[in-house]
Amino acid sequence: MKRYKSTKAAYKNCFSVRGWAFGFRMKGKIYILSRHDQTRIRNYIKIKQGASIYNSKLTMYFANRLSQHNARFRRMKGLLKKQEYKCSKCGEIFTPTDYIELHHTLNKDGVRTGEYTFVHNHCHIQIHHS
Repeated sequence: MKRYKSTKAAYKNCFSVRGWAFGFRMKGKIYILSRHDQTRIRNYIKIKQGASIYNSKLTMYFANRLSQHNARFRRMKGLLKKQEYKCSKCGEIFTPTDYIELHHTLNKDGVRTGEYTFVHNHCHIQIHHS
């Protein structure tokens, strides 16, 4: 971190205030901090009453919710739905506590085909180490 000889020099070289916009300078570029009223509020969908991840009858309900909150799943919601919220290797339904990875499918020569599937973390390890 660079040190300055005086507080005035530090203020001049590091901080920027324009009206109510506060910011800082770094390597000649000015970064303005967002105000609290400009911060986007994220709304969440409430879990239905009585739902539990340990209830085997509701596993599909929670698997469907995964696609609404995780950014990777939102982008590829169609793929997850096509897989019926199941791992393409073991066939188990994804739960909120699972570690899920995006797998590039390979042909017999080990070359990527350009297709993707969702698999559990442990299934992904099995695919690549077998």
